[in-house]
Amino acid sequence: MRRLWGAAQLEAAKSVGGDFYDIIRLDADRIVILIADVTGKGVPAALFMALSKALSRSVMLRAPGGLADAAAQLNEELMRDSGDALGLTMLLGIIDLSTGRAEFVNAGHDNPLRITTDGKVIEEAMEGGPPFCIMDYPWPAEEIVLQPGEALVLITDGVTEAQNRQEQLFGNDRTRAALVADQSSAAAMVASLRGAVRAFEDGADASDDLTVLAFRYLGASPA
Repeated sequence: MRRLWGAAQLEAAKSVGGDFYDIIRLDADRIVILIADVTGKGVPAALFMALSKALSRSVMLRAPGGLADAAAQLNEELMRDSGDALGLTMLLGIIDLSTGRAEFVNAGHDNPLRITTDGKVIEEAMEGGPPFCIMDYPWPAEEIVLQPGEALVLITDGVTEAQNRQEQLFGNDRTRAALVADQSSAAAMVASLRGAVRAFEDGADASDDLTVLAFRYLGASPA
């Protein structure tokens, strides 16, 4: 049995939101993990969010090619149905639980953060490309290989761009510090980061949706 422990938190800034995430099992070894943010506000963004999540799941379950081909197909379908010219940032990945090998496509989204076995927080810099629904683009599939015990944390910009009463941004440094504070589990990392953002805001209204997705790769269980 191969194991991946994860946790997630999504909090909309208003009564409707534009963030979403999904986890999709493709087969016994491979799962899809994605996190996304519609570049718009209000009801139109929320409706496009729901459409984008449904299309993402549909494309990933039926796409015959690799991840780069799936991303291009998803962009094509989103552009056809995006009526209001809304954009969509997304981090889209397939993880092989038998090896820890992961492929990601980054469409204008925040880079993933790797938590090493000794507790360091490292940004996985990606070439990426523009958000979906802007243009046709050859988004590359980029590889990350997780070692047993390592974790990845995926966020939307509602984390780094959260503002306090002085209109300061939470930023990357505070994000890393919050992830160092408690790495006992995926749930603890999500709670630590979410709590740090809300404490930093100090009662100021959230300026954007906040989504955090964390998972730790535990490798293969003993037979």
